[in-house]
Amino acid sequence: MQIIMKWVKLHQYIGMRKYFWFLVTFLKFLDTITRAMYAFERFEDPISVTEITVTLPTRFLSVCKLFYLYHDRRRVEYFYKTIENEFWGFHICSPEKQSNIKRRFMFVNIILIVTFTSGLTVLITMIIFPLVEPPEGKRPLPSINWTPFDTNPSPIYEIMYVIVFCVLVMTIIGNAFYDYTLVYAVQHLRVQFTLLKELLKNITDGILPECSDFKKFNDEYFQRIVAERLKICIQHHVKLLKFGKNLEIFTSKIMVIQFTMSYVTLVVTGYVLNVSHINISQVVALSVLTGVYLVELLIYCAQGTDLNQQSLSVFEAIIESEWHLLKAPNKRALTLFLLNSERGITLKAGGTTSVDNELLVTFLKSVFSAITLLNSILEEKK
Repeated sequence: MQIIMKWVKLHQYIGMRKYFWFLVTFLKFLDTITRAMYAFERFEDPISVTEITVTLPTRFLSVCKLFYLYHDRRRVEYFYKTIENEFWGFHICSPEKQSNIKRRFMFVNIILIVTFTSGLTVLITMIIFPLVEPPEGKRPLPSINWTPFDTNPSPIYEIMYVIVFCVLVMTIIGNAFYDYTLVYAVQHLRVQFTLLKELLKNITDGILPECSDFKKFNDEYFQRIVAERLKICIQHHVKLLKFGKNLEIFTSKIMVIQFTMSYVTLVVTGYVLNVSHINISQVVALSVLTGVYLVELLIYCAQGTDLNQQSLSVFEAIIESEWHLLKAPNKRALTLFLLNSERGITLKAGGTTSVDNELLVTFLKSVFSAITLLNSILEEKK
């Protein structure tokens, strides 16, 4: 993610980089429209239409994510700058905690890399073994789209081949950049809650360790140092809640599109795998495509659940702190902190539906039901 941040600079659409991403988004939009037009021309053949449109939701989703990254670039910049300049470093926790944090980051990064690589594998497989055969007399392109001109003559064919291939690669990259940005922000926010809880649980550590609890309670120095630490924790918690609120806004609209397009893709893919006469390579490609979508949804929902639990667990950390050693002014501050910690961070689709593990289970049930119903309807028609 650091490499993407420094090289791509998603939060700084300036100069040639701005026009490059405008061109990429426009080409992706054009690719989606011409693919849909090609499917519309074959509307009388349902199986052919489903085979053509099976990757259409992915293209549309990529356009939406690229557009949204530009539209909400100030928020993306806020994420980067806050993480880089205002979040606590891992060094403030124990070596064991640091090791756990780094292992978690590595695990999530491996999942993202595997998902991205799988997406490219699907793309290459579908180029070599296309789901839809090109019209008779047409030279094969990486993707079959409607065009107002003949693509057979050279060098038009070669130019179109390169353009279509690059656009398809940008489909994978366009989805990946948004996902990586979201995962980057969520993972760092989660870690900050972990660090905050550690400090809250040990807020009195190292202050007059040789004194009894009674003396600590009556010692002004002890109460002043605890108050300073408590102030730092409260200020950081407010910062984390603000960051989380921006994450909720950042994900709200895209999650609606993500789950809608995932639903369409998984249902259509399930139908194609059940009724179409496709070879083993095409089955593998569609199976991997299904797996990519499922892993992507799992990442969203698992992170949403984990982030919500971590943000709410600050409440427990306050309860477990040595609050009984604090005098009335510090207890009042801790009580307000306790009330504020009840506001967890919840990623929501459309601002209403929580993106969590429960949603994923419900979503998968509806997908299987839709595939079964679709197959039953088409079998009756036969």
